[in-house]
Amino acid sequence: MGRIPRRWLAAAVVALAATLTVGAGAALAGPGKVGGAAATAKLVADAATRLSITTDALKQAIVASANAAVDDAVSDEDLDALDGEDLKEEAAADLRVAIALSRTRTVASNAGVTTAQLNAAFREARRAQAIARVDRALAAGRIDQAEADERKAELATATLPGYKAGGALPGLRGPGPAGPGGGPGGPGGPGRPGGPGGRHR
Repeated sequence: MGRIPRRWLAAAVVALAATLTVGAGAALAGPGKVGGAAATAKLVADAATRLSITTDALKQAIVASANAAVDDAVSDEDLDALDGEDLKEEAAADLRVAIALSRTRTVASNAGVTTAQLNAAFREARRAQAIARVDRALAAGRIDQAEADERKAELATATLPGYKAGGALPGLRGPGPAGPGGGPGGPGGPGRPGGPGGRHR
């Protein structure tokens, strides 16, 4: 059985980062770094506040879900046990990886909320981040007040992703669609990662 190449993990994180701007691209103003570790941490903290739970509690729910998804993949022989341990370490160290590996339903269950509540909290947290970017662009003089108002109006009605909208790691099976607006319920799709290679120690 071939091992999961590192580039697939990197691709998952890049795809996940891109979801921070999905549905709001036209409303975001000016250049700027979106989707990095700091932005993800802020997104999770904002969502936790909206769910009336602590940030640590939500982080733990996400990492626990990611670990469970990895364990399932190892049990199904979609993933080598050593690679599974590596992925767990990555998830513990990088929240973006944990989100990419996690499943919406189990994150919600771990956090003691419904899937709909989890999706809604992340959707509004994304909206708040996008609005903040418009405000920063206005303050920096990259856009004028009229343009800022127009983009905020677009954001007010934009359909944004919930907890997840992509960034799945190939080869890890998810349970299917999650709640409304949340995108895929878990990483991966059917089938196993093909080809040799991957990690070299």
